[in-house]
Amino acid sequence: MPNYFIIHFQRICFNYDKFENEKINSRLEFPTNLNVYNYTTDKQKGLGDQSDYQFTLKGIVLHYGSA
Repeated sequence: MPNYFIIHFQRICFNYDKFENEKINSRLEFPTNLNVYNYTTDKQKGLGDQSDYQFTLKGIVLHYGSA
């Protein structure tokens, strides 16, 4: 696993009535600790120590404005 794990949420959707992107403004919550072991092929194979797949939230970037 990498030392840093970056997740990017694409919070826009295309409005076919207006033919433009619209920003999704619904609330989004996520944990301060995230274990990604369940999302790896290592779990299927029974490999790895689960603590190796643990990440701690260090920062958030919020974009304000239009899509």
